Amino acid sequence: MRISTRTRRASHRTRGFARTQLSDVLLNRYCDGANSVAWHDGRDIPGRYCSVVASLTHRATRAFDIRPKADRTSVVSVDLDHSDLALMRRCAQSPFEIVALQANE
Repeated sequence: MRISTRTRRASHRTRGFARTQLSDVLLNRYCDGANSVAWHDGRDIPGRYCSVVASLTHRATRAFDIRPKADRTSVVSVDLDHSDLALMRRCAQSPFEIVALQANE
């Protein structure tokens, strides 16, 4: 997969802004209200149990929801706007699931 210079620059700037060692930088490019990400967890990666993941929102605003796996009815929602940054430590995320819903959901 080819990574553009612009994407590399965004990743580098995010790493500098976070002021911590990041294992991954996710660039979420939501073009319109139809883009989304399904419920998922942080999936443990060998050797990265407590690593930090950065998730940078680009373009459209998205509701970023998080819920405990033990009680899927208890959902907390935060709107992530263009250029918002969420930092998640994998070991803290493991008991939870996250989702970015379509704008009309």
